[in-house]
Amino acid sequence: MLLYQGLLFLEKPDFKRSLIIGILTVSVSFIHAYYLGFALLIYGCLFLINLIGQRVSLKKALLHFALQVIGSLVIVEGIMALTDSVKDRPSYPWSPFLTNFNLHGVFFPVGKPLGSWIGRNFGMPPVEWESIGYIGMATTLFFFASVLALLVMIFGRRIKSHPFVKGGAQKHFLVLTTFLALVTPALFTALANNEWTYMHMGPIRQFRSIGRFNWVVFSSLNFIFFGWLSGVIQKKKAFITIPLTIVVFAFFINDIYWNCEKPFHENHEHPLLTEGSKAQAEMRNTLQGIDVIIPMPYFHIGSESFVYERGGGEHYLNTMSVSYACGIPITAVMLSRTSLEQTLDNLTYMAFPVTKPEYFEYLKEKSIAVLIKNGEDFKLQEQLILNSTTDVLFEGDGFSIKKLDLNALSSNYTDYKSQHAFGEESLKKGIVFKDYESNTDKSYFGEGALKVKPEAPREVDSFIIPDSLVGAEVKIGVWAYLYEQSKAIEAADIKFINANNEELGSEFFSLRDNLTALDGFWGYSERTVRIHPQTTKIHIVFRENGLYPSPTYIDGLNLSVLEP
Repeated sequence: MLLYQGLLFLEKPDFKRSLIIGILTVSVSFIHAYYLGFALLIYGCLFLINLIGQRVSLKKALLHFALQVIGSLVIVEGIMALTDSVKDRPSYPWSPFLTNFNLHGVFFPVGKPLGSWIGRNFGMPPVEWESIGYIGMATTLFFFASVLALLVMIFGRRIKSHPFVKGGAQKHFLVLTTFLALVTPALFTALANNEWTYMHMGPIRQFRSIGRFNWVVFSSLNFIFFGWLSGVIQKKKAFITIPLTIVVFAFFINDIYWNCEKPFHENHEHPLLTEGSKAQAEMRNTLQGIDVIIPMPYFHIGSESFVYERGGGEHYLNTMSVSYACGIPITAVMLSRTSLEQTLDNLTYMAFPVTKPEYFEYLKEKSIAVLIKNGEDFKLQEQLILNSTTDVLFEGDGFSIKKLDLNALSSNYTDYKSQHAFGEESLKKGIVFKDYESNTDKSYFGEGALKVKPEAPREVDSFIIPDSLVGAEVKIGVWAYLYEQSKAIEAADIKFINANNEELGSEFFSLRDNLTALDGFWGYSERTVRIHPQTTKIHIVFRENGLYPSPTYIDGLNLSVLEP
């Protein structure tokens, strides 16, 4: 639709059409932000072709561009600024290369029998699904034939007769759009590869899955191809048009068949997702009166740095299918650039909250169900929630649903908190505790917290190990500041050193996977390790924390012996 409006504008470049384009750009931007990126690319090309190809004045071309794009940007940004209540979304997405440009995604039938056969026999690199914008077999052959013909005509000095060159402003618009949609991801990669340019790219950083610009290539190349095919057919040369049309539609039928035979959603089939099914009706009846569902184990993806994919795909499918079938919201989130504060609030379903969590306020006066994956290992906080469940509402294959007693959970929470003080148990046991004197409420890191430099090597601290602990199991814990820009959710290596300062071995310590407790923007992670024989000292070394490293702030690094 974006491309078609551009073609109509070049046919009749009036301000009414520009206004329609501007309204369209605003509208599609609220379907998905990537459509705004597509519109910027497409109508940027339209501006150039209108200025150069149509030979209008710069002032007139800019007026059209202002109606089509600049005004739309102002409106979209204005509406977002006025209506978005979340002010702490991450400014630096964790991977600008997540689904980058890949030529195979445009010209290669990924996942189809032909593509699988070529991949098995000739080897092809993997393609992220968001980079797939396969243009079809017929259009692929047309494109490569056209490129080959272009090279031949350049050497034969007949370039002006090539279909990409002749044909006027509309065809030039489509060709330029195709070219820039292919080039844009490569340019983005070059910019994002440099730390300085990436840090100064502003909102453009949010276009993380840049491979999606392949979708523009899909549309623009097919517009060009079918425009050419239509012209050939209209020449009424039956000995060319009939075989050509048969071959093209045979390719079409092949592409359509394999898309329908093996669609993307085939792995998400579930009786609870089937409208009008018996399973759906029974689940609605079973959970009648329930207001919210909490999945256990808890899974959460949010605010770029927090990825807890716990329980596996079947658990996500069961949870979301029950929610969909009954129309009941779930507390779990599988997004990315969400609010940091909201993310940490949600993580208190999984990590023990030192301060009484917000969910007690959210859930009061609500009827709550807990969807439990059978046979799973649960974290401490999850165990507290499970120990507070009462009636079994549903018992099925692989999962069960129980009712949650919020008063019992509040009592269990209070009892547990009175018996434990995270990070302070080491003091009682008299082994090692290092306090870096951050604020006692740990609401922000303050000047007293230890600042770990962003550059490697990132050795944090060392413990001298008495002989009595050699071979013993110990627990190493640390408070880390979780503010998104500091990238504290990272990993460390626990290195065992002997008297000759030689490394005997190491243990990997993921702060993310071992997150145990939360206190405001601080998270406590702990890892159980067995001390290697002949160890005299333990080094704690943080790994680089992301694509563009930043400082890490820690407090309360400690080591304690496990209870017998």
